[in-house]
Amino acid sequence: MKSNTIFSLDLKNHFNSLTLKKIFEGFLTEKDDLKSMMKAILLSHDKKLFTKTSDFDISLEIKDGDAYLDIHNVSSDIFVSEKLLTHKEIQIVSVLRDTFFSHSDFNSIKINSDIYIQNILNNASLLSIEDEKINPLGRIMIQGGHNISALEKDHHYQVGFHIGSHNLEIITGSGQGAMKSPFKGAILAYGLNHTNSKKLIGLTEKNLLKTEMANPYTNYLVIFPDIEKRMEAFLRLSKGGIILPGGAGTLEEILIFLSIRLNERNKDFHYPLYFVEPKQLNYFEEIFRFLSLCLNRDIQTLSNIKYFRTDLSKNRNHESIYECIDTFYKDLMEAKKENLKSYKKRRWVYSNLWNQHLFFPEQFKKAPPINSDYFNHIFLSEGLSSQEILWNVRCVCYLIIEATVRNPSFMKKNTPIKIKGDKKITDAFDSLIDRFISEKRLGSNPIKPYVFS
Repeated sequence: MKSNTIFSLDLKNHFNSLTLKKIFEGFLTEKDDLKSMMKAILLSHDKKLFTKTSDFDISLEIKDGDAYLDIHNVSSDIFVSEKLLTHKEIQIVSVLRDTFFSHSDFNSIKINSDIYIQNILNNASLLSIEDEKINPLGRIMIQGGHNISALEKDHHYQVGFHIGSHNLEIITGSGQGAMKSPFKGAILAYGLNHTNSKKLIGLTEKNLLKTEMANPYTNYLVIFPDIEKRMEAFLRLSKGGIILPGGAGTLEEILIFLSIRLNERNKDFHYPLYFVEPKQLNYFEEIFRFLSLCLNRDIQTLSNIKYFRTDLSKNRNHESIYECIDTFYKDLMEAKKENLKSYKKRRWVYSNLWNQHLFFPEQFKKAPPINSDYFNHIFLSEGLSSQEILWNVRCVCYLIIEATVRNPSFMKKNTPIKIKGDKKITDAFDSLIDRFISEKRLGSNPIKPYVFS
């Protein structure tokens, strides 16, 4: 295998609407981030090359009025007939597109996050009139962990297959595990339905992409500047969601979904949310017990929320995945009916692809600061309002993700952060995190960056 291959990409061929000046400015300003993201995409399959940080490089060449991105020291096994593998090129172009777009004149103006997100997705060709026509029930969000067992891989593949059999497009976080297996299943279903033009959409964030490459089945990758805009995009771009087992990141996402669902301003917003797992796991029951303890109510009684323990075997005692997804599909149709009524009443324009009037609280549009001073004010108590307790637990999850995924060296520079709370809630949370660690759901650096007091 050669590691000194130079790949040259004609940027004007992909970005003919951008001037050379814009391309040059975007490249110079974001070169370090671009380099890290491209390295993750092009070299993550080869650990030896990936560790040679100094060997991999990118440069911009202006020649005959065109701009060329030269990528140095990539392995030859990602080329076929001297052409870069298609999924690699799609992802490289996506990185450049979203990075350069952030430097456009329009997005340099301070605008609301929903408009900013809509602009990024429009630029990625995900909100077209054609997409509106071929997705009458909208798209489906799937969330779950990237470290999963063989049983979960088979289960999630079947979930994706049955969603694809209903000709629904899927949105995931673009990574491995629960984000990859559903895509594999959906691809087979699309092929059997002869609908191969379906989009497999992956939403990621630039720092996340540096540590976790997008899976090769993602054919529409979008890179957001921060986790919060990515999270908002999931909810605005989908009409229903399926949650699969995961770690602290999945728990954080559940907390945000519940906060949106319980907000009074979203009481007429109908969005089926299914929690689905193999019957052998009993994963969500512990999650539900913890959340019900925090909120002092059974969250399974909330409308549009359902829990399925599915059985892959022929001798079933639980629902099959087919029955689960078929019920989900019917709930999508019912949700659209109810949402159309609400929109008509308010004289709003309904879109199959975009939840314009979803209220997304300002609090969740920014990351909590990771420092002891801020966490001194975080308290886990059932006496708080639902919005307060969900936010506070979300902050602790965010801290865990920071220390285990985004910044693995966090604990080398910091001591565990002290957090106060009611003992029964902190014990239940600790038990949950212990389970994540024992099941290897917290990645390669499973630690607790907090202590309860």
